[in-house]
Amino acid sequence: MHSVLVMMKVVKVLYAIGFVISLVISVSCLSVWWESMGQPYNAMGRYWDGTVIWQEQAVTAYGLLSLAALAFSVVMAIFWRKIMRL
Repeated sequence: MHSVLVMMKVVKVLYAIGFVISLVISVSCLSVWWESMGQPYNAMGRYWDGTVIWQEQAVTAYGLLSLAALAFSVVMAIFWRKIMRL
């Protein structure tokens, strides 16, 4: 019985860590998406900021990655809340 309680605590901590990591990924991709949205892309869909050549398609990819990570964070939060009730 003691090992089951220890395992439940480990699972709760792992869910919390997964939630935080997913939320950090979501916020970082969202910030890159937000910064890239207003850049002046040329006719070929490229923008050079002095260091990196940004592709216009990358804006969509960062936005979708941000939404996917945010959705995963919500799912992790829901499951974590259910586990905390146990």
